[in-house]
Amino acid sequence: MKQVPKLTFVRSTGRYRARWYVGVDEYNEYFGSDKEQAEIQYAVWKAEWIQASVANKVRQATNTTGWHAAAGLSPDITDELTLRELGERYLAEMREEHTKNEAKNKRLVVDHVLRHVGDIFWSEFGTAAYKRLQKALIKERRTRNRINKICGEVRAWMKWCHVNELISRKLHHDFRDVGPVKKEKRNKRKSGPPILEAKRKIPVTWDKVTPILPFMSPVIAAMVTVQYWGGMRPSEVCEITLGELDMADDACWFYEPWENKVDRFIDDDDEESEYDLYKALGPQAQDAIRPFVEMCSDPGDHVFRPIYAMEWRANQMEQGGRREDRKCPVYPSELKAREIRKATRHKKWQRTINPYYSLNSYGKAVSYAFQKAEASGEKLKRWSPGQLRHGIATALRAMGRLQDAKALLGHKSITMTTNYAKLTKDELRRVVGSLDELNAA
Repeated sequence: MKQVPKLTFVRSTGRYRARWYVGVDEYNEYFGSDKEQAEIQYAVWKAEWIQASVANKVRQATNTTGWHAAAGLSPDITDELTLRELGERYLAEMREEHTKNEAKNKRLVVDHVLRHVGDIFWSEFGTAAYKRLQKALIKERRTRNRINKICGEVRAWMKWCHVNELISRKLHHDFRDVGPVKKEKRNKRKSGPPILEAKRKIPVTWDKVTPILPFMSPVIAAMVTVQYWGGMRPSEVCEITLGELDMADDACWFYEPWENKVDRFIDDDDEESEYDLYKALGPQAQDAIRPFVEMCSDPGDHVFRPIYAMEWRANQMEQGGRREDRKCPVYPSELKAREIRKATRHKKWQRTINPYYSLNSYGKAVSYAFQKAEASGEKLKRWSPGQLRHGIATALRAMGRLQDAKALLGHKSITMTTNYAKLTKDELRRVVGSLDELNAA
């Protein structure tokens, strides 16, 4: 299907028109000089033009390969689809084939297109609109990597539409020719908002973690310890349940999440698969998690619960409010009132507080610990839970144990591990020190 003619203003005539070509013949449709009236008339004419164009393709393909194949449309479609309609069909299938988080990311990509490009017909979604989407994302101050990832998802969406015969043009090929958003060169920045680069995740070593642990609640300190020494993602440490822990071996406990990012490739949960994810917990992680494991009774109980931090904080406030030089005796009625308040508070928390930490609440708890440290006069360099996984990988690489880092992090490829384990001076010092052995040989 040809691209829908656009509405333009002709200065020489003072009127709005739409112009298109059939072969070498030129055709024009005029809509007057008033802009609002011209846009209304153009919208009606545009719908009629699209219907006539689709109907013409139907007539041409009736006696050949089938009208839907020639027109690039599915048999149940009688008119050209808009981007919103394409997005609804695309997301309906993605929700069945992908995990919840992946389907959510694809929904956000469709929302980006609808917000910046508009709910237009797919034939109007060309390379100019694709570039307009890139520029709009730059204005939103999104990083270059994120913009290119969103545009990659847009190409995947258009490819899916073409494979399912919802559109007749290979838009994903056209968009690929546009190319990604490139990094700006030094002293050669173009006009407009700057292209932001993603901040590099700096690994956090254990000696930078230990000073902040006293300012955390016991449950958060245990989560940080388990995440670091287990090489876990923040989401994995937040959702540990009793039934996912294998504590048969005292030297090494194993944590196998019931759900992970690649479990959709597992056909049978009862059989071993290359996509099974195991996390190992050594002595340091065991000592941190053991007190909270002992408080769990059901296999579905989450090990790290926010209610533990709430109870700890309430006890801290209660003890801090008591005066050691109190002269008035504590009467039994006051002790009873304290127990009643504690029981009422506990029941309310059990009813209203989530049974496990989310990524947001876990990150906020770590950030709150740094606020407490700064208020007490300690100046510590801030870090986030996402940096802990990079820290243990970098420490193992500096010791020449990159394969051990790959196993601990649960990667299938050593290339992915190198993205986490950064090159450090300690590793270079170790390599240079081993050069003497080569010289001696």
